[in-house]
Amino acid sequence: MHAAFISVSRGKQKQAINIVECSDESDDPVNVEDPIISESRRRVSKRASSEKSIMHECMELFRDSFNKNGLETPSASKRSKSVSSPDKPEKDSVNEAMLELKKLKEKVPRRFYVKAAMALADKEIRKVFMFLDEDERIEWLQNLADS
Repeated sequence: MHAAFISVSRGKQKQAINIVECSDESDDPVNVEDPIISESRRRVSKRASSEKSIMHECMELFRDSFNKNGLETPSASKRSKSVSSPDKPEKDSVNEAMLELKKLKEKVPRRFYVKAAMALADKEIRKVFMFLDEDERIEWLQNLADS
């Protein structure tokens, strides 16, 4: 029987198969309601080309958005300023420096306080003042009053 099977499989003869349900040719039950889903190699290559086209499209969108941003950047006068919390003053601003100086009002003589308030109008002095911790600020105020 095995030899007959091999000789038939090696032969180039094609035999018709009866696929009718309940035929004697098949041992397996057939359920025709469930479709058989298979993928072909062609479909994989389409997906690869689809991925390439998606990548290409994304790159074009990125390039276009970059070019549009360069053209549509408003001038400095038209740009909106960043919104900050009303409770927190802008970094290194006169208001922020004065709030920090006000914390020292009880710890330093009045003449130190007034002279420091005048000095904090200068942006560079204000930056230095904001960088210092409380003890260093008090020493800075004393040196400022002595000069």
